[in-house]
Amino acid sequence: MSDHTHKRTKKKTHTSNHANSKHSKIVRTKKKGKKKQMPKQSKVVRRTKKRFATRLPDPQPVPIMEPISQGLQTDILPEFAQDFCHMIADTQEVPIHSPVMVCMAALASLVQGHFVAHVRRGFKEQLPLYTAVLLGSGEKKSPTQNAILEPLREIDKEVQRAWEAKFDEVESHKAVIEQQIKIVQRKIPRNAGKAEQKRFADEICKLRQSMIVHPRTQLIAEDFTEAALVDVLKDSDERILVASDEGALLENLKGRFGNKSGEYSLFLKAHDGTEFKFDRRSDNRRITLETPLISTTIAFQPEVMAATTQTERILGNGLVQRFLWTKPEPKAGRREFNSIPFCSETHSVYCDAITQIYKTLERNTQCHQVRLTTDAQIEHAVFEQYIDRLMRPAFVTGHGAIKGWCNKLPGQAVRIATIKVICEHIVSLSEFDPESIVVDASDMKAAIQFCKQLIPHARDAISLLEGGSTTALQKVLDHFSANGWPTGDFCSNHIFKKVRSKSVKRCSNLDPVIQILLEHKYLFKTNPSGKSGPTTQYYRANECLPPAME
Repeated sequence: MSDHTHKRTKKKTHTSNHANSKHSKIVRTKKKGKKKQMPKQSKVVRRTKKRFATRLPDPQPVPIMEPISQGLQTDILPEFAQDFCHMIADTQEVPIHSPVMVCMAALASLVQGHFVAHVRRGFKEQLPLYTAVLLGSGEKKSPTQNAILEPLREIDKEVQRAWEAKFDEVESHKAVIEQQIKIVQRKIPRNAGKAEQKRFADEICKLRQSMIVHPRTQLIAEDFTEAALVDVLKDSDERILVASDEGALLENLKGRFGNKSGEYSLFLKAHDGTEFKFDRRSDNRRITLETPLISTTIAFQPEVMAATTQTERILGNGLVQRFLWTKPEPKAGRREFNSIPFCSETHSVYCDAITQIYKTLERNTQCHQVRLTTDAQIEHAVFEQYIDRLMRPAFVTGHGAIKGWCNKLPGQAVRIATIKVICEHIVSLSEFDPESIVVDASDMKAAIQFCKQLIPHARDAISLLEGGSTTALQKVLDHFSANGWPTGDFCSNHIFKKVRSKSVKRCSNLDPVIQILLEHKYLFKTNPSGKSGPTTQYYRANECLPPAME
């Protein structure tokens, strides 16, 4: 073997020995106190196993948007009204939402103008309520409304009969005064001076002031125009209930005449008792309503809501946001026809209570303040904070009408609680003492819980006016609820591809959505190895959520 070959072999042997020597240092025993080193790959595997073995189970996600509940809380009504509403729902086999919403507006029409809710300094609430029920054909909307409003209609008939009894006397007196005014006018000479003209003018003015005024008070209005409703309010102490069971109210609000300009102004003002001025074109006269108050209850089909014209104007002026919406599941096609008997005693108690409330408050000419206890104020403040969290961009798209609706919800809760307390006080006590009426924490809690139940109803109802659009958050929840949540790591672009639409045009539109999902434990941040992009954030779904089918 040549010298060159011998050197090469020797070099290889030296390298092999060097490797063995190095390896012997790595696995050297505990004599020198060194730790046994493992290959790099084995160490990574061991760390990974340790990490997953110690991770705690995912907590249950916090609900974001509750589905529409089939039931409805009824303890926001006085006991006599609760019993009657349940009886109507059982005997007619209709959703409990329908009688409850009509009854709320009926009670509000009785107490509005007589009381004001004082929440805190600088924050007062008038007591009108606007309620709306969306139900399809065959859901007995008219029979339900007629049953709830029956005692009010009977009172209204008595008022009309009393007015008609005095009508002939008033008209006769009016004819006499008008004839006397004509006689005075004939006595005025053509060349009368200023002093003489003033004397005749004062005499005519006194005659007109002596004319007996007999306003035609009305409790309920159904078919109207804005001009007619202004006259009715002027003669009815600026208080009235507007009821419609077939969507006629919505048609009136849209406008009956050729220009279809809509007649919203009075309803916008009357919800808060703001001064309203109406210029009558027929006699060139301005009518001023200082504190108009209207409570409203309507029931119509969802198709009518979806086909409403002037959507931009209706959503933009705040009228829709003043209504308490319900969209219950229909009963038609699922009725059992058990023939539950109609309880005459429950009906009699309800009618007597309505009559007692009306007569008690008609004798009361002052407007009283109802205050909230300290605990009730705290409950209301917490509810305001809860509503403020719903004002995030993820909850609002399109016209953002649901945002305006939610903003009014704390005030609606105060109204609901106050109306219940007033009615219970009048019915349960023999003596009427308005100064002793207060809203406590339990009444406020019940009203707040009721308002929370209405949020998904309002979301669906307003979505019909917005052309069926939903929020970005709702789109994400609907998609993954139907198809399951991803089982691996994913980024926001993965969600964007699933829910891309007119309301979600860019991946950045999902940033507030993902933030809410993280806060409610639907998603968790991850940092998977091997993923490209130093700025890309990855997520994983909560293990408690239903996974997507492979």
